[in-house]
Order: sequence, then structure tokens, then C-alpha cells
Amino acid sequence: SSYLEVNAAPKIIETVMGGNARLIYTHANILPDSPLHKPAWVIPFDPEKAKQYLKEAGYPTGFSVTFWRAPNVPIWEPEIGDAVAEMWRKNLGLNVTVESTVYAARRPTTVDNTIDIPFIHGINYYSPIEDVVAFIGASGGHHGGIEVEDPIFEIGSRNATETDLKKREQNTVAVQDYVSYWMLNSPVLQTGVFFVYRSEVLEWRP
Repeated sequence: SSYLEVNAAPKIIETVMGGNARLIYTHANILPDSPLHKPAWVIPFDPEKAKQYLKEAGYPTGFSVTFWRAPNVPIWEPEIGDAVAEMWRKNLGLNVTVESTVYAARRPTTVDNTIDIPFIHGINYYSPIEDVVAFIGASGGHHGGIEVEDPIFEIGSRNATETDLKKREQNTVAVQDYVSYWMLNSPVLQTGVFFVYRSEVLEWRP
């Protein structure tokens, strides 16, 4: 497909999502046109640089990796995960196996910290001033398979009680700086959400 030949996320938005999504580079739901957004958070599409990093890390010919995406969560769009996996194969020479396990069966491993493979997930932050560390912190319950250091978790957790907007923004930016620096996740896009109401429709999975 043509989307494998040019920049990753914009082509995934164009092809997989039919244009119904927006580019995003942050865990904290700060869009590129936000005054809070920083150029340092932008993740360029640079396969050659990525290959250089692989070589420096001791993997000049790539490696094998299993990648999970749930087949039964439409709002995450499983085809996004498939596209990412194919780009890893084509652009980086990785031997990628896509694990297609339903969400309910995989979720327990994100609760007990036993998940040990990359995966695609969605986060429903409505604004960049929420408590954005619960999903990536050493807290109880479901999380994203990574845990930020305690000082960063403490900063992000302040937004659960902080009432000053500017301070909430500063806390979120501090968390995002950390996540971006260590590349703890690689955001792809922000999807749109559609609501359809008809009493006779019990389920709709377009």
C-alpha cells in the first residue's frame, strides 16, 4: 500500500482512518496546534535514523518482536496496529508477529505488570490538564505497561486536586517532557468519536 512509502502517521490517518483523525505526538493529549506544545515532542518519520539506532544498539539486521493489538475494540481501530507493524517490517526490517488477543483476555497482564510486549492502546483524556500519570504510574489497576519514576508521578498526580489552571498545565507539561525524552510511548493519532442513536439498533461496529 502507498501509505508505507511516506510519513507514517499522516498516511495512517489518510488511509486507515479515512481522514477522520488528527496527528498527535503526546501522551497527554496536547495537540500540535496547542500553545503548550513543544517542538521537542515531535517525532519525525526517519527510518534511516531508526536503522542507525538499531545498529548502535547491536541489532544491525533488526530483531523479532511481538506486537499486540486488540481485534475487538473498534475505537482503537485494529488496522492502526496492523499498519504500524507493517511499517516496522518494511522500513526497519523487524520480524513482527501481530498478536490478536481480545482485550478482556489481555487486560489482566496490564494490571499485574506481566505484559512484556509493545501494544497499541487508546487514552480518553479530554484535555491536557487531567491526571495524566495514572495510566503510566506505579498505581493500582490497569496501566500502560510502563511506570514513570516517583517524582514524575507525584508531579502528575497533583492535577487530581490542583485548582489553578496554569499549575495544572505546568504539571502536565513536566510529565510530557519526561515521557517524550525517554520515548516511553509513540502516539500515532487522535481519533474522532461518533455517537449514533436509534432505539432498534442494539450494536453497530462500522
